[in-house]
Amino acid sequence: MGHEEVEFRCPKGKCEQSKLRGRTVLLDPELVQRATSRWGKPLNEVIQDVLSQYRKESSKGVLSESTGKRPFTIRITLSQHYFFSDQDIEAALVATIRGRNGE
Repeated sequence: MGHEEVEFRCPKGKCEQSKLRGRTVLLDPELVQRATSRWGKPLNEVIQDVLSQYRKESSKGVLSESTGKRPFTIRITLSQHYFFSDQDIEAALVATIRGRNGE
């Protein structure tokens, strides 16, 4: 009997998560501006990069107490959607910015 093998490949050898879910989060606009300008990427890409390196238990920074938070629509994976709260996402941004600044 013959043997068939099916192999799935990603185009150009680079597989990316294609099943992202939209979510609205409340974030400080100044924090969003700092993050997007620092990385030179749109917010969705910054969030994906930051959350992929973020450890929930390691956030010890003080979050923004700004009352001027605004809703931002981001795209995240289903697991990120259920695992991270708005505060976690903000803490990840703050921790990464502080880490890059050496604060």
